Amino acid sequence: MSDRSDQPVQAQGIPATVLDSVPVAVEAILGVARVTVKDLLALQPGQDFVLDTALGDLVELRINGAVVAHGELVAVNDHFGIRIKTLAGQ
Repeated sequence: MSDRSDQPVQAQGIPATVLDSVPVAVEAILGVARVTVKDLLALQPGQDFVLDTALGDLVELRINGAVVAHGELVAVNDHFGIRIKTLAGQ
C-alpha cells in the first residue's frame, strides 16, 4: 500500500495542466456600508457612502466568495490595483 498524501490533487481524469488555464474572477472587497432600505430608496447622485474600511486598511481578495488574500489599494498606470500583503492561511 503506498502513501499518496504527497501526490498533487487533481480532478478525476482531468490533468491539472488543463485546469491551469481556466479563468476565474477575483474580487477586491473595499468595504461594506450598512444602510436602511429607506436610505437606499432615497439615494441621489453625488451622495456618499461611508465604508467600514479606513484609508490604509487592507482590502480582501476573494474568489467565489472565499477570501484568498489581503492587500493594499495601489495605482497601476490609470487603473486600481491590489498589492498582496498576506495570503489566506498564512
